[in-house]
Order: sequence, then C-alpha cells, then structure tokens
Amino acid sequence: MNMRAMMGLVGALAMAQAQALTTGAVDSEAPVVSLATGTRDANSPMIVATATDNVGVVLMELYVDDQLRASSTLGTISHGWAGVTVGKHKIRITATDAANNTGTVSGTVRVK
Repeated sequence: MNMRAMMGLVGALAMAQAQALTTGAVDSEAPVVSLATGTRDANSPMIVATATDNVGVVLMELYVDDQLRASSTLGTISHGWAGVTVGKHKIRITATDAANNTGTVSGTVRVK
C-alpha cells in the first residue's frame, strides 16, 4: 500500500472513530460488494467490482486463485487478467470499512 493510500485509510479510521464517539453508534454493517463487469476480451479478461457501505469503504482486495491481484481504497477495483490459463479459477473480492466489517463476493469462472 502506498503512502497516499495509507493516509486515506488512517483518515477514514479516525473519521469512523469520531463518529462512534459523537453519536454513540457502532458501525456493524458490512460493505456490499458487486461485480460490475466481467470481461474485456477472451485473452485478457477485465474484472471490475464496486463496494458500498453506510460509512465508507477503506479497502478492497481482489484475489484470483487465492492470490492477491489488486487492492484499492476507492470503493472500486479492477484487474486486467493477462495470461489467463484454461481451466477453473476462483475469484474473490473483499471490501472492508473503517470499523473493520468485511463484505465478500466470490465465485468460480471457467476459461475455455
């Protein structure tokens, strides 16, 4: 994670803590992750997802076959999957909010 992303994460965490202190509310709602689009072309599929949360998403991670392929602090994530091989592949996308609640979407794709 680069310095800019780290500062954004720290700021979001501080904002969530301040909100909990001033309102007495604790955020227990996990982000909702949605697959936005699936493919660019057969040789280099594009995976794109978005996440929404009642307070805000601070981190998204995209995994292919349990390998981290992309991360984002913006509530949207994409990965150009170059060199895809024939067979079944697991896709998992997680989104975490400032209160450390995590939402996930996952599935299997078959490349022919």
